[in-house]
Amino acid sequence: MLVYEENSLTGFVEPIWLYPAPPPALSSLVPYEIRRELEEARGCLRYRMHTAAAVMAGRALEGIAKLKGVEARGLHRCIEVLAQQGILDGRFVDWAHKLKVLRNQAAHFTGEEVVREDAEDAVALVEAIATYIYVFTSRFDEFMSRRDEGSSPAT
Repeated sequence: MLVYEENSLTGFVEPIWLYPAPPPALSSLVPYEIRRELEEARGCLRYRMHTAAAVMAGRALEGIAKLKGVEARGLHRCIEVLAQQGILDGRFVDWAHKLKVLRNQAAHFTGEEVVREDAEDAVALVEAIATYIYVFTSRFDEFMSRRDEGSSPAT
């Protein structure tokens, strides 16, 4: 359901999406190529194409690695290099390795079904990784820079 509200600054009417809730948008700090892959993964989820969503999640994670300069072949190796470089850590690395297994199950005929929950979690994981790498890291660096520039002895 769309409701329209006039924007007092532009005079244009802008739609407000009320129901069903729209999917959360990734920040524009996430590179377009990764946002595009994740939007396609979300589209697969909307149409209950869980296998395709899992493949797209793995593809997006590969894309993140490539954009971060990782030249390793294979998702497993990409994850390892991201971890070695300190780009991914802790639970992200553990979960990404599980995603790799799910992505392989989805990409190669195994006779096993990719269940909705696993596909949703795979997409959510890569969205979280993208947000962590491109948004959180940038905001953290900016915050620390401001704090370092403005730091003065406590009075």
